[in-house]
Amino acid sequence: MRFPIRIDAIWRAPLLAGGATARNSYVALTDEGVHFRFGLLFNRTIPYEQVNAAFPRSWPLLYGVGWRSNLRGVIGLIGSYHDVVEVRLKTRSRAWALIFPCDRIAVSLEDPERFVEALSERLGKPVPADVSALARPRRSPQRAKVLTPNPSPERGRGDTKAAPKAATGAAKANGSKAASPPKAAPRKAAAARKPAARSAGRTPVRARRSRPS
Repeated sequence: MRFPIRIDAIWRAPLLAGGATARNSYVALTDEGVHFRFGLLFNRTIPYEQVNAAFPRSWPLLYGVGWRSNLRGVIGLIGSYHDVVEVRLKTRSRAWALIFPCDRIAVSLEDPERFVEALSERLGKPVPADVSALARPRRSPQRAKVLTPNPSPERGRGDTKAAPKAATGAAKANGSKAASPPKAAPRKAAAARKPAARSAGRTPVRARRSRPS
């Protein structure tokens, strides 16, 4: 069973330098193992006993297109940044030109979902329920942490004084000003007593009666 390597039209001309064409760029599941062929620069068969798993993965733009290696175990046979599958090996070996270490082979395929299903069946491992969903992994949204008070019944009377301070600190952390306590209303009664006290210290002035002439 052969699965063609996906080569986008924009990369066909540059990949011709390595002899990569539609006829000699594929991954085949043979009786001996998984056979990788990508142009004239990569042609190798990995026995099934050395294959651990296969699953879709992403391939960033920084990694580049063509025959790639990060010198840390990853070998890329990339003709497109889309539909990339990683075949992970059990042990590290020299799978390319006896120079580059290899324990993971990333390859872009025309039908990555079917390849993962067929290889999983060959390995005797369960096939993922939804392979197409794994082809484009998405980051799970981060849930906002909600801080809720955790009052305990063991607290004494001192918590009544600490409560306004805690509320003020929470308001400053949120960037808002804490509400100040309402000011006491002026005492009208005290103001009314002052004129009364002044008038009490003075003697009333009687109107003089005019005598008849």
